[in-house]
Amino acid sequence: MADQLLGLLLREHTPDDVHQLLTRAVLAAVPAADAVSLTTATPAGATSSAWTGLLAHELDEAQRVAGTGPVVTAARTAQTQLLPDVRTDERWPQFRAAAVRQGALGCAALPVPVPVEGLGVALALYSCDAGALGEQTVAALTTELPAVGVVLANVHEYARARDEVDQLREAVAHRAVIEQAKGMLAARTGVTPEEAFSQLRVLSSHTNTKVRTLAQQVVARTLPDELFASLQP
Repeated sequence: MADQLLGLLLREHTPDDVHQLLTRAVLAAVPAADAVSLTTATPAGATSSAWTGLLAHELDEAQRVAGTGPVVTAARTAQTQLLPDVRTDERWPQFRAAAVRQGALGCAALPVPVPVEGLGVALALYSCDAGALGEQTVAALTTELPAVGVVLANVHEYARARDEVDQLREAVAHRAVIEQAKGMLAARTGVTPEEAFSQLRVLSSHTNTKVRTLAQQVVARTLPDELFASLQP
């Protein structure tokens, strides 16, 4: 399973792609499971990031809204939560009601040890048969989760690094546009580039428009005449 996820990483798939593959792989590996989902938890809250069907999505959503439940608890505490028969488990009444209503009588929530600070990850397995999901059923899966966690951490780190590169490229592009706009304004109004930039900042404040947006308009020669007139010395 970890090898499958690593293959996606090498092909530059997104974390969402990898999360979805993981839920499908777990569903195939555990015949007793009728639905599987993946939940991520941060200090800001828990979010279901992948699921194999409507059943898993709706039960995860019920836990997200309630702020508690077996998968949320597993993600936050890194402790496995087993509910062989949801109907007799009294720890999460709201989840129990939602699960019974949806026909999910068994649940296993397994933490995935992802070495990323502030990030908790857990898999939720749901079964329509009470007693189908117990310790023996999930034991083999649990042994694979540390390797899966390392791959997920690499996926998230790669995505974070790629976002930082994109942001840097965007910042460089914006700076280039601003420098070009400063030069154009200096040539047209007879001020220095530094004075032109100061004028753009004042106009940005007065119009509640970002400096880079005004600079783009200057370069594209789409800055409204009344705004350009306000830049005259």
